[in-house]
Amino acid sequence: MTDHTPAGPGPGLDQLRATLDSLGTRPDALSRPRVRELIGAAVPLVWGELKAAGAWDKLIPTDRAALYWALAVSHHLHLDLSPIADDEDRAVNELVRDCAYFAVHCEPRRVHRWPEAEGRREQREAALHQLAWLHDLHPTWRGEVFHTLHTVPHPTPAPDRTATTDSAPHPATGPGRPDWVEPSCVWDALADAQRRAVHEAPPPPDHSEGWLGRDAARRFAALPEGWQAEALRRIGRGDPARRTISEATEAMNTLPRFGIALRPAPPP
Repeated sequence: MTDHTPAGPGPGLDQLRATLDSLGTRPDALSRPRVRELIGAAVPLVWGELKAAGAWDKLIPTDRAALYWALAVSHHLHLDLSPIADDEDRAVNELVRDCAYFAVHCEPRRVHRWPEAEGRREQREAALHQLAWLHDLHPTWRGEVFHTLHTVPHPTPAPDRTATTDSAPHPATGPGRPDWVEPSCVWDALADAQRRAVHEAPPPPDHSEGWLGRDAARRFAALPEGWQAEALRRIGRGDPARRTISEATEAMNTLPRFGIALRPAPPP
């Protein structure tokens, strides 16, 4: 009889730890090609470790989408292609944190070994709450959420490998935001749409002012649900909404290079 029991965490995680240390301890000491080489190898490595440890099949759709997105971004960085992310330093920082987050899934009893993962689980849980709230809104008001996200400026955090949260602090809070979640522009936009839905008639579907929001909502709705939640997490940390949705589409279209077949991505 063949034993199909997962082998558990292997030496690949030691290699990953060394790679993240190289990227995080003295990043300025590394050449740009070396950074791209390291991060380009790190994400496929942790993906392989997830499967070897039997953790991949247990991931929720949002986590799978996050890993796939990270694979695509690391692939573009590694090959020095037109980047999926505008800011390469920030993209590397995010990939380091995602690698650590998924390494914890491989060895959950050694969380302390992966300090870069701190806050990641809470961010993704918050995004699932946001997605549920968004789905509860009428489609017209969903368009207004994305119109608000497109038109209202919100701060973009600077790259910081020591940061423990991606959420940009924002003064307003919505009734649908759990107490344990930090404020962000997404919560504000959701709360604003909900308040307006109670007191105002829906905007006409063809009004010119909100067409960018309606277009973003349409393209967002075409994403698989796990990708929707990951997109909201990224928007909540300060990424532009429309660009993030386009980046999700580009990431999905990169996955066949890894032998990953998803349903066709929506048009950009």
